Amino acid sequence: MTRKLFTLELDICSEYPTSELAKDCSNYGMIAKLIDANGPGGGNPVYEFASYNKDDLIAFAEVCGYDGMEEYIKEIV
Repeated sequence: MTRKLFTLELDICSEYPTSELAKDCSNYGMIAKLIDANGPGGGNPVYEFASYNKDDLIAFAEVCGYDGMEEYIKEIV
């Protein structure tokens, strides 16, 4: 059985400490990869978040203030 990996790109407030981001990623069972340190959303960094659990990505996005992100989640087999 092949596990599916889900990814989601979000811009995160530049004032959000990376240590907190790492802790939150661990709590949600996901990893984060910096895509752009000075992204288009007001210069905030853009991260790609990845998890084997799609619901964890959705929950994390909602905590960050993003609702309705299901359509932006990519599925990688």
